[in-house]
Amino acid sequence: MYKLELKKKGKIIKSVDDWYNAAPPKNPSLHWKDGRSTKELAKYMTSTKGYMPKEIENILTKLGCNTNITFYGEPEAVTSLEGRGGGRNHDLLLVQGNEVVIGVEAKSDEDFGKIVCKELFGNKDYKELFDSISGNKFTRVNSLYNDIYGYDLYKNMELRYQLLTATEGILKEAKKANVSKAVLLVITLKKEGCYSEKKVETNLQDLKNFVTSLGTPLEDGQYNLPVYPDIDFYVEHVEVEV
Repeated sequence: MYKLELKKKGKIIKSVDDWYNAAPPKNPSLHWKDGRSTKELAKYMTSTKGYMPKEIENILTKLGCNTNITFYGEPEAVTSLEGRGGGRNHDLLLVQGNEVVIGVEAKSDEDFGKIVCKELFGNKDYKELFDSISGNKFTRVNSLYNDIYGYDLYKNMELRYQLLTATEGILKEAKKANVSKAVLLVITLKKEGCYSEKKVETNLQDLKNFVTSLGTPLEDGQYNLPVYPDIDFYVEHVEVEV
């Protein structure tokens, strides 16, 4: 079993209330509800009392993670991204020594944000509007494409923006921690009566489109992206009934 210690700004997190007090969501009235991913993730990660939940443990074992090194988890961890503005907010950032960094993206049936072209241009025709993009927004999005794909943002603009920022944030944290393995872990938390199966299916298709955009994985299932060639990057998904 993999040991897990959750904490935020020095505060140890052992319960759902601890999680809320240490790392409340930006909009509690909207996000801190039974059935919504923010609160359900807190329940899920604290339910196993200092150990990784079984579903995550199975993934860690598959990836060959060391069972003798404790994972440290920080809810609502923020990674700075290029350009002015807010950074990448990880629902949960897990770090295991100098072994692996895992960025958790939790969903009930909430989507992965806007597609890139709408993030930049709203509902306008983006093919005619490149000159109208703010310099900062262009810098931010273009840096994501260059780091992940090795080219400018003019291709694959139907991808979900949140999946790009999640990937970049995880890889930056992996580089900072000097680890050779990084994982984007999407957890779908399904509470009966609190989600739409159609929305969940749409999310899974968006995730599949993103993974496809990364190209063909290497033999062990990892990707080595242009700016982070020494980091093995994995995308994993697990569905949990809560």
